[in-house]
Amino acid sequence: MPTEELISLGYNNVSKVYRYWMQRRLDAENHRCAEPKGLKELCMRYLLSGQVAKNQTATDTMVVLAKMIDPAEKKPLLCDLRPKGHFAIGSEIVFYLSPYYPYYIVTDPARLFAGRIGTLLAGRVIDEYNYSVQSIVIKTDTPFHIREDNQLSGVTEVSIERPEVIRQDEHEYLRSHPEFLYQWAHYAQESHRSFDSSGFVKAVEKGV
Repeated sequence: MPTEELISLGYNNVSKVYRYWMQRRLDAENHRCAEPKGLKELCMRYLLSGQVAKNQTATDTMVVLAKMIDPAEKKPLLCDLRPKGHFAIGSEIVFYLSPYYPYYIVTDPARLFAGRIGTLLAGRVIDEYNYSVQSIVIKTDTPFHIREDNQLSGVTEVSIERPEVIRQDEHEYLRSHPEFLYQWAHYAQESHRSFDSSGFVKAVEKGV
């Protein structure tokens, strides 16, 4: 991947990858094998292919990345790079009703079009759980059916790594920067095969 393309991912994403390689160097120095969950595959397969040779050390990689951090603009984090606490309780979110996620169309006539599969629903974070992978509980303004449940509900639990849920400020940025929207959705699709990236892009372009 050309340097310009990696920089285009933005300051936050490049910084995250830089910290990943810093940890790799520390682990090597201490003869440890532990690696931050969710970063290895992304770094090795998508971000650094062609940029750093496989036989180079973590230190060499850090040197390359360090030069990219300053020029990089601040942009929404890729979904797999989100830290715990990325979604604060009470914060506004946007939720994508994916055809590959277990949600049905809403039956509220007043919000019929807003609740169809393949569209976005506004909502907020109402709770969070800290397991091996943090998840949040969201409540959308428009209710929807969950599979195997006949009740309308606007409440569901979502892993913070899932690209179907984004913060309101991230939605605004993605909508106003279509090139980065396509790039963000591409990486989300690579990491989460069940993610409907094309439908998500269309939905963000239309707005909530």
